[in-house]
Amino acid sequence: PVPIRIAVVVSGSPAWEDAGSLTREPRGFPMHAANPIGSPTLHAVETVELRPGYNISRVIKGGWQLAGDNGSVDRAEAVRDMEAFLDASITTFDCADIYVGVEEMIGDFISDIRRRRGAEVAGRARVHTKLVPDLGLLERIRPEDVEAIIDRSLK
Repeated sequence: PVPIRIAVVVSGSPAWEDAGSLTREPRGFPMHAANPIGSPTLHAVETVELRPGYNISRVIKGGWQLAGDNGSVDRAEAVRDMEAFLDASITTFDCADIYVGVEEMIGDFISDIRRRRGAEVAGRARVHTKLVPDLGLLERIRPEDVEAIIDRSLK
């Protein structure tokens, strides 16, 4: 079996650890450096090609916790963490229409990266969202309802 490694963010500083391990021991690499992938202590997260020319990281940063349903969210810290994930080659971010404010937060993050670090770095980010209609609407949801929700997500 191949050992699985995951990246976690502890107080804004990612640390590598073996999956299943309960310890969080930082391995000592700068996450906001210009090119952390070149660091000998940081290994790129594997990617998978979903379609020709469109790759995503095999580890995806979920966004549900950023909606604030489980406590307050420091928006500035969340955006810094997104940059740390991007620098750690976790380039794919998950959100949904019901994660209120998360799509906008990720959009702000990408805009900030584009402004500060350029289009090439910002272009590494992949955002995947999903539609989660109310259970009671499933029998009568229409294509135009789905299109309206998608349009709202794209803003």
